[in-house]
Amino acid sequence: MQDRFGYAPVRDGELLYEVAGEGPGLVFVHAGVAHLGMWDEQWPAFTSRFRCLRYDTRGFGGSRTQAVAFSNRQDLLDVMDFAGIERAAVIGCSRGAQIALDTVIDYPDRFTALVAVCGGVSGFDAYTGADVPEAEMALFDAIEKVDGLKEPAAVRRLWELETQLWCDGPGQPETRLPAAMRARMMALNWVNLTRQDNQARGLPMSPEAALRLWDVRVPVLAISGRYDTIGSQRSMAYLAQQAPEGRLEEMDTAHLPSIEQPDQFNALVLRFLEEASAGG
Repeated sequence: MQDRFGYAPVRDGELLYEVAGEGPGLVFVHAGVAHLGMWDEQWPAFTSRFRCLRYDTRGFGGSRTQAVAFSNRQDLLDVMDFAGIERAAVIGCSRGAQIALDTVIDYPDRFTALVAVCGGVSGFDAYTGADVPEAEMALFDAIEKVDGLKEPAAVRRLWELETQLWCDGPGQPETRLPAAMRARMMALNWVNLTRQDNQARGLPMSPEAALRLWDVRVPVLAISGRYDTIGSQRSMAYLAQQAPEGRLEEMDTAHLPSIEQPDQFNALVLRFLEEASAGG
């Protein structure tokens, strides 16, 4: 099969996508502070073993959309269909992990394994009863004050705050990461913050995933970052505990371990996918 890069049609929009490699299907769903380019460090290692698909979710990266209500789950299936991938393992990070989990629950016959990276579980309140560090609370409060504002100064402030929260990690110095790596993460998010057609609204799954984790019929690897938010850490622990075939791994990273420690991430995920395939 030929490698392809272009736009996949979805209802009231088009999603930028790339498909490459040979073998079993594997789909990557990016974080909300990134686009499909966040998987560059994974692409060579995984396309040598899998038929890989990555795409920009609606409202992010190079996607095009009208101002409509839509389903992220249906978008994922539509892109898979357009790329000719009937069944696949799926890897999602952050917001992408929640999209992946929801879709695996709603469409179990389309998926073979799930890797949820520093994500959330829809319907699970990860902060109830949590001892939230002051630095994390302060960042969320500051983000709330500027999120949605269109003035250039407010957009730039949001960009800086999201970098501190999701790239550095709450309470961590900006020097924790190499300067070039931090700049790359910031560039991935800037594309999203400067978009103008961001009025499309994703429809939630009902019932939400927290009430349906026993319906996850595939092996699950939940990856948590040691420097990530308490909310993400608790969500990944909950998913690993509640999913019938779930397991948890922690990495010495913040919210984007596939970029921070790509070699370790790739080895961990490839080993899991091999084990999942052998078990299936």
